[in-house]
Amino acid sequence: MSPTPNYKRTFVCGYVTYKQQDGQPVRARFIYVAHSDDPSFAGHDPLNLEKPELNYGIRDESNGGKYATAFEFAGWNQICVNAQHPKTFSGVAPKSVD
Repeated sequence: MSPTPNYKRTFVCGYVTYKQQDGQPVRARFIYVAHSDDPSFAGHDPLNLEKPELNYGIRDESNGGKYATAFEFAGWNQICVNAQHPKTFSGVAPKSVD
């Protein structure tokens, strides 16, 4: 087996508030790749902004089967969890197909 490189990455996680076209404020989370020596990140947008309108759930079996949004499942709960940024679970189940 070949060893997997241990690339260093620095992430900044937080919240941003912006206004929609109708003037309503929206609070969303973001993940920013401040530094990475991983060549697979080259050419990619370093900012991942949560889209609150995308609120369907993904079942996270490793956390007791709780439902998380795609942003929580693939980003926030994997990268940003610390004392300031707790794990979150939207609780929104996937929409059923009729």
